[in-house]
Amino acid sequence: MTWKWKGGLVRQEMVRRGWNQAELAQRAGVTPNAISRLVRGGSVSIVQVRKVAEVLGRTPEDYWDHDGADAETAQETA
Repeated sequence: MTWKWKGGLVRQEMVRRGWNQAELAQRAGVTPNAISRLVRGGSVSIVQVRKVAEVLGRTPEDYWDHDGADAETAQETA
């Protein structure tokens, strides 16, 4: 199974709200560097992903694209 991070979705959500990375970081309680890594697909913790997803009204699973895994498998992997 192949998983791909959808950092572009984080960027789209920020643009839609008129937020920059610093604004999203402040609202989510994470560092601006963490947001930068999320957008680029770098290394972040699942806690950071959850905080950002919550602020954006999504679930962490929304940010991973996978090749046919079901939602239960996605949650186990995340």
